[in-house]
Amino acid sequence: MVQYHDEPFALYRQYEAKGKYNQERFNALLRSITDWNLFLAFNIIDGCTEGKSRQPLHWFFREVDGKVESRFTSDDIIPT
Repeated sequence: MVQYHDEPFALYRQYEAKGKYNQERFNALLRSITDWNLFLAFNIIDGCTEGKSRQPLHWFFREVDGKVESRFTSDDIIPT
């Protein structure tokens, strides 16, 4: 968990800066995470702390939609 928890934000920053992101890095993340419920729950908690934009979380949830199985969706992101 700790090893990969910053990957979604790093990919988001690439996307924001270049309009694209490292697809191989994204695919490696998809392959590496074995518990998507836990991973997405952790990202929601970490990404919804006071002062953080929810934009990276919404972006990541759109990117993994249909690619992973999880009970969590972007509807679970706590609004600011």
